Amino acid sequence: MILTGWKEIGGHLRCAPRTAQRWERSGLPVKRPIPGRRSHVIADSELLDAWLRDTEFWRNQDFDRLTHIHRGRTLRAEVQRSRQKMRAKVAALQTQVAAAFRAAERLTQRTFSPEEEG
Repeated sequence: MILTGWKEIGGHLRCAPRTAQRWERSGLPVKRPIPGRRSHVIADSELLDAWLRDTEFWRNQDFDRLTHIHRGRTLRAEVQRSRQKMRAKVAALQTQVAAAFRAAERLTQRTFSPEEEG
């Protein structure tokens, strides 16, 4: 979502507009369509959230570490999706195995029933 003006940006960051203006000097990702200190500002809420979450990295320009962190988050999400798929497959397999055992029991009961021996 695109935010326009310091009030909206400050509201999104849960701080005063003046604090958001001060954070601009620290690297807050805002854009000014018309260059100048007193011109309008716009910002993308997702970039603001990322900046707020990873402020230390933005300030230090440590994009290498930031890349590793994002890669780790991506891998963690991928592992969680894989685990969910695996659990679903294991549950389906358990159901199939239980059905096969029941079918095998029925077959053994039919072949070894006492009526045929008598």
